[in-house]
Amino acid sequence: MAPSPESAAQKRPLSLDAIIDASVRIADAEGLNGVSIRRVAAAIAARPMSLYSFIESKDDLVARMLDSVIGDILVEKLPHDWRTAVESIARRTIEVGAKHPWIIEATAQSNSAGPNALAHERQTLDALASLGADSARTRSLAMAIDVYTIGFAMVSGGASGAPSDDRVFTDGLTWLLNGFEHEQDRRS
Repeated sequence: MAPSPESAAQKRPLSLDAIIDASVRIADAEGLNGVSIRRVAAAIAARPMSLYSFIESKDDLVARMLDSVIGDILVEKLPHDWRTAVESIARRTIEVGAKHPWIIEATAQSNSAGPNALAHERQTLDALASLGADSARTRSLAMAIDVYTIGFAMVSGGASGAPSDDRVFTDGLTWLLNGFEHEQDRRS
C-alpha cells in the first residue's frame, strides 16, 4: 500500500531553505499575493502547520524571502572607485529587482532587516564612504540608489532581468550621483 501524500510529506525532512525557495518561486510567478502558508506547503508536499516549525508567520516568511533575494545583490568584490562600485551595486540591484519584482512590496511590509539586507547596506555605505558625507546623507543616497534601481528594473526590465534602455538607466544614475556629489562639494 502506497503512503498517502500527507504521510509522505511528514517523512520528508523540511528545511527553511526549501520553504524560502518555494515561496520565492511562487512570488516570482504570481506576485507576493500568491504566497500563502498553504500554497507553499503544497509546493513542497508538506502540511501547512509543519512550516511553523521554521517560520513564525507569513510576515516572517516574507521577511526571510526578501533577505534571501537581497543576498543576490551583494557584489563579490567592490571596485575601488566609488562611482564604479555604486554602479556595480546598482546593476546587481536591477538584475534582482527585474527577476523578483515583488521585493518592493516585501520591503514595504517588512519591519526587520535580515543579515543580507544589512550586508547590502554596509556594502553600499562602504562604496560611498570616500565621498566624505555625514552618515545621514550617505544613508539617504544609498536609499535613493536602491529605490531608483529597483524601480527602474520593475518598469523597464520586466522578467528579462535586463533594463530595456541601458542609457536611460545610466543617465539617471549619473544624474543622481552628480547631484549628490555637487551638493557634497557645496557643503565642504
